[in-house]
Amino acid sequence: SGTPVNKKISVANIFNNIPTYLGLDGTAQSITGSTAPSVTTSITLLDGASFSSNATGTLADGTNGQIKIFVMTTAPTSSRKYTMTVTSWGSTASNTNQVVFDALGEAVVCIFTNNKWYLVSNFNATIA
Repeated sequence: SGTPVNKKISVANIFNNIPTYLGLDGTAQSITGSTAPSVTTSITLLDGASFSSNATGTLADGTNGQIKIFVMTTAPTSSRKYTMTVTSWGSTASNTNQVVFDALGEAVVCIFTNNKWYLVSNFNATIA
């Protein structure tokens, strides 16, 4: 009973307090040797200067819609590298399931959807 209350809401009101950039919360994983990338962190940093030999790790399946970023933050010494094998890769080439990082600044961004990791962006990493 009584006068109805106006329950209109605008898109501008919904997004009024959301920042204009996308921030990924949480502590980044730091890899210093043969370690699997975590699927519970959004960013994995590869510390190539800490590799005592070539390092490897396997990226497990993520959660639908998950975004994962990998960055080589320090240059590896003695031509060392980090080779990441991707369990479920959305590549069209059936033999492509590895990403190789071997230089400072190399980075990839992946998204997990339809039960596979898909490459969204690649800066100088080798897809093998």
